[in-house]
Amino acid sequence: MQNSTVRKMTLIALLAAVTYLATAFLRVPYAGNQGYLNFGDAIILFAACFIDPIAGGIVGIIGAGLADFTFGYIQFLPFTIVIKFVMGLVAGFFYRYGKGFFRYIGIVISSLFMVIGYAFAYYLLYGGWGAVVAYSPFDIVQAVAAIIMSLILIFTAKKVRLMRESDN
Repeated sequence: MQNSTVRKMTLIALLAAVTYLATAFLRVPYAGNQGYLNFGDAIILFAACFIDPIAGGIVGIIGAGLADFTFGYIQFLPFTIVIKFVMGLVAGFFYRYGKGFFRYIGIVISSLFMVIGYAFAYYLLYGGWGAVVAYSPFDIVQAVAAIIMSLILIFTAKKVRLMRESDN
């Protein structure tokens, strides 16, 4: 294997583990302990920009998926797999191919996709619009927090020269 492949695989594994930890243990329960605000999405978005779009999606599948599996949210696992993979793809695609400010639009779009994706999950799993209305505001808060934290991570990585504007 080439060094770049080993480096990429190592980064994916590391960031997937951090995503799992940030999702499973850095969380704030809400709505009668029926869910939680977590910080894993920020790591997924960062990974998508720091490594590449597919790697960001894989980080999301492994980290967030494992958190759903191990902490009793198995009913969300199929949704999480799709939502987190698409989040990584969209954020990473815009970051890789966008210019200037538009590089960061994908982070917002992918976070919006997360809110819509889980609203769909609530509708299907809990039987209607009442669940969507009850749970989606928490996902909006999570999306905003993920956007802010991922941007902080990206700009910090650039500042300490882990990541250059031209890195993909």
